[in-house]
Amino acid sequence: MRIKILMLAAMIMASTNLTAQDHIILKNGTEINAKVMTIFHHEIEYVSENTPEGPRVKIAKGDVYKIRYQNGTEEIYGKYSNVEEAKEEAQRLINTYAISKSSKTVRISAVFNGHILELSPVSKRGNPAGIAEYWDLEKIIKFHKVSKRDDDIAYLNVVCTRLKNNKPAIDKMVIKMTSHKTADQLNKVLQDIGQMLN
Repeated sequence: MRIKILMLAAMIMASTNLTAQDHIILKNGTEINAKVMTIFHHEIEYVSENTPEGPRVKIAKGDVYKIRYQNGTEEIYGKYSNVEEAKEEAQRLINTYAISKSSKTVRISAVFNGHILELSPVSKRGNPAGIAEYWDLEKIIKFHKVSKRDDDIAYLNVVCTRLKNNKPAIDKMVIKMTSHKTADQLNKVLQDIGQMLN
């Protein structure tokens, strides 16, 4: 009798392991029910709940916000759970630390309209102080290394699509920041936004 109980318990545990699921939550909000098999440096390998015998599917680790395992534990890979949260942080950093490339007294105001980032020069009184630039962050091509100067000024250089007179053209978005640390933070946030939008 004891052996039958142990065998029954082992069968129940084995069947539970086969049906238990992990949840991979992507930065774009998609949730994948799967069994995570292997986590590599740059990608995650899993099998879908619909095809537990395979094939194994690989997804870029940079696209993953977090994994919630069957036992309830979570591994968080992304700082932002969605693109709106990342946009809010980018706006905060730009509105607080960005200044005009030509004048330290003119700050830059950032506003998102969907995936378009509007950068407008603004005076200390909040009045427009130049022409706004419109950048399509869905079409980021390349991030250059943050250019840091001795006086704690730093420049972000991002190659992406600029909308000028309603015409798209490849250009370099340059954002002048008043702090090396915040320039690095903004660069990372913009990289996350680019990943989430693509």
